[in-house]
Amino acid sequence: MRNQFVKGTVVPVAITIVVLSVVYYQFFVRRFLAGNIVMGGDTQMLWSFHYMAIFSLTRLGEFLWWDPTAYNGWPAYFYWISGWVNYLSPFALPSLGIAWFGKLVTGLSVTKFLLLQKTLYYFILNLLAVTLISRELIKNNAARFFPPLTFTLCEISFHGFRDAVLYEGLPGPLFYIFALLYFNNRRTPGGLLVLIFFTGTFFSSLNYALLQSSFYWTTVFTILVFVLFPNLLSTVLRLIRDIWRGPHGRIAVLLG
Repeated sequence: MRNQFVKGTVVPVAITIVVLSVVYYQFFVRRFLAGNIVMGGDTQMLWSFHYMAIFSLTRLGEFLWWDPTAYNGWPAYFYWISGWVNYLSPFALPSLGIAWFGKLVTGLSVTKFLLLQKTLYYFILNLLAVTLISRELIKNNAARFFPPLTFTLCEISFHGFRDAVLYEGLPGPLFYIFALLYFNNRRTPGGLLVLIFFTGTFFSSLNYALLQSSFYWTTVFTILVFVLFPNLLSTVLRLIRDIWRGPHGRIAVLLG
């Protein structure tokens, strides 16, 4: 069973991610790092505040509690409201570890880290979610490659749009959609815990930009799933009750 999972899921997904990431790097990231492509956006929110936050963590070892410049010492809550997805969301936090490790081992500059984070890092996250979604919706192995390929080509073409912060916020809703499909296709306790976990990461990634860009279509998709599968809600309640009564069930549900 374990070997089947590795051969049937892990290996194909890993190959897809590696191949398309190389394509994306070759045709976009490499030119972006060279300065041949410029990403648009609100400079203060997309770059300046984020630069200060990463600099404070990696160079000074301090959390950015205060902004000593543009907001005359106001607390940095503005950044949390406007750019939470860039700094403290569950999907952004691992990149802070990458920034710290890169600075420690290779002397990676804050600017180079931000360029890589806003391109390759979030591309890989989004591509992984799209690949997993395609595997839940499409049975043919060859056809499963086309949604990630289409996403890659579109991303190469349109990454420079103004509100790039919305693109950085895509992992939350995309992984939530994957989790909803994953659970609906299996109806197992493990699938429910996956749904609970990624629903939590979605809500903990929300900011004003995500509310404007993704809350509508994720809500509509969720409603359609429950309409098309009316017994799904009763299955959720039954599984939560079964897990809760099982050994270590309360811990599992609460951790999820």
